[in-house]
Amino acid sequence: MNDGGGCFNLGYSYAKGEGVKKDYSKAKDLYEKACNLDDGGGCLSLGNLYNKGEGVKQDYSKANALYEKACNLNESGGCFNSANLYISGEGVRQDYHKANTLYEKACKMYYGAACHNLGNSYNEGRGVEQNKTMAKKYFRKACFLGERDGCYNYRVVKQGH
Repeated sequence: MNDGGGCFNLGYSYAKGEGVKKDYSKAKDLYEKACNLDDGGGCLSLGNLYNKGEGVKQDYSKANALYEKACNLNESGGCFNSANLYISGEGVRQDYHKANTLYEKACKMYYGAACHNLGNSYNEGRGVEQNKTMAKKYFRKACFLGERDGCYNYRVVKQGH
């Protein structure tokens, strides 16, 4: 059995310099192997290297492809990071509807920041029809998941400000 988790864990050690000398090149190779073994964390982490240009040439398009693969493997951080790229339009064509779909998937996996960002989209009518009830719902969930901004925005929307 090939276990991508082991490759991911070792890659993480090299990326962070924990127990070994920091080496983004080794981290990249290990994350790549993990991702090829359908480890969502490996795909997410490899995407982060491309997003930040750590040990590789910065490439938002490649980062997004890896984030989407991670998302398809039910890695909530992949959905969230891909959504952020669709919001900013870095490496992909700006698409608020696609971003909101990805935020919703991550939110369903209890990723608080995704719930908060989805609440913002409903509050502002960005890529969805403006809906304060839906905004409140997602801000409340974000708050429940520990997102302080979600708690604040929930109170603001609830009070009608």
